[in-house]
Amino acid sequence: MNMVHEEKNRKTELPRLGINIDFGLRLAAVLAVVGVFRACGATFSTVLSAYIIYRIARLILRLIGQILAITVSFVPVLILLIIIYLIII
Repeated sequence: MNMVHEEKNRKTELPRLGINIDFGLRLAAVLAVVGVFRACGATFSTVLSAYIIYRIARLILRLIGQILAITVSFVPVLILLIIIYLIII
């Protein structure tokens, strides 16, 4: 009975401090990356275009992976259909 109340109390608590620490670490990482880009002399447009190219390349690779997965999943079905067709004939 006591465990039930403890679980209920944990669900209604405010977010823990760890969430704020994670946000701070992510913000520090982003600022470090921006600092490195600024030190190298990169402009906003070059960084943005590199990011867009990265996203497009990732999308294309995902599409290729999906097409290969669909193709590989249809091969056993085709083999079974051919076997059934040969058995019937």
